[in-house]
Amino acid sequence: MKVSEFKRLVDELEDKIALEKNSNKVMRFVTRLKEIAQIYDKENDVPSEMMSDVQKTINEFWSRSIQFLPHEHWQNDTLVLPLLAFQKQLVKAGLLERDVHHPILFRELKNRYDNVPDNVLNSTELISLLICASRMSGYARMDELDNNYPLLRLNECFSAKRPQETQKLKEILFLLQASFYLIYKHCTVAQLHLIPYLIYFRHHTTDEERRSELALFKTLTQKTADCLTFFHDKEDYIDTRSLKVIDALSLVAHLIPNRRGDFLHMTNECRWIYPFIQKSRVEPTKDNDTLLDETLQLLELDFDTQKDKSYTAALDFTAAAQKQIRTLTSKEAKLVHNAIALFSLENYIKQRHEDPRPKHSFLSLSGETKCQAAEKWKNSIRGRPVHVGFFEKMALNQGRLKELIESLEEQEKKFSVSSTF
Repeated sequence: MKVSEFKRLVDELEDKIALEKNSNKVMRFVTRLKEIAQIYDKENDVPSEMMSDVQKTINEFWSRSIQFLPHEHWQNDTLVLPLLAFQKQLVKAGLLERDVHHPILFRELKNRYDNVPDNVLNSTELISLLICASRMSGYARMDELDNNYPLLRLNECFSAKRPQETQKLKEILFLLQASFYLIYKHCTVAQLHLIPYLIYFRHHTTDEERRSELALFKTLTQKTADCLTFFHDKEDYIDTRSLKVIDALSLVAHLIPNRRGDFLHMTNECRWIYPFIQKSRVEPTKDNDTLLDETLQLLELDFDTQKDKSYTAALDFTAAAQKQIRTLTSKEAKLVHNAIALFSLENYIKQRHEDPRPKHSFLSLSGETKCQAAEKWKNSIRGRPVHVGFFEKMALNQGRLKELIESLEEQEKKFSVSSTF
């Protein structure tokens, strides 16, 4: 490419950006490109030292753009599209590396993902799992991108029952199921939103790899019920030895149950979190009251699978469920917190029914009074008007009920959940 051709491309870039509303935010970089070209004879080929300054300016453009553009717009904003077209021309001429700006954007996304509070699964670990799973499964065909990739093709492989493929299929299955578990266990909504962009902007990645990894991620996060059915149908093939065999898994082995029974338990369809996500995100058509009742039912069904159903076990169960709230949206967090409160109070009431003591004295309240107080607290959570009597107020400030309410209120503060009581 001649310097004169380069100047023409810069002029076109300037004309296109000048039409945009916020052109002042990036126009100085276009001006800098023009200044660089002015130094060189327009009849000569573009020299390498000139391109060194050009690439530096392009990098500065992107470093500036990520400060005011949302990451959702980095591929298609009207301010960046002209520069992308400009870069494409330089790539075509052999003057610039393809996707030269991707490392800058990827680094910013990685920083945002990894710095989410209380993060334990870093972006490199999760992306490595997706890369490994798509490569081992075989890259997605175009007709598989929106069709539960790679579950359908793996079903065919399992059905074929070819002995030479069994071990590889076991490893792929464990890799997928572990990725599914880690995503739902540790990834916040904000992190989930960043992952497709981390996949897209990862440097030295082919379009085939991008399509496959994005399709895989979509299946794991949007086809919850299909994934759970697939994992259940293939549970006989689960082999925890994959944790040691696959490098991507060994890096996160400390986050995954290493006993087969424990792993299957944590990825069972009865765990409340999986159907809850399906209902709240994939099928968000129900009103809050219905969702609250269904979420409470999910918690109850999950707890019913446990051997120990004591009140203490119920408290341990709800404590674990509360930890999961950090991965939810604020609306989902409030819904789950309210369901946990209802679940906890119901288990308290069940425990109090065993209290044989008679009607209250001044120093000791009966189980009936405590249950009435708990029932009224439940009604307040549902937004119903309540009137609390003298002895019920006393019950709310004594013993296990007081401890339970204080614990729930502490969680309300933590997750900014308001109470109408």
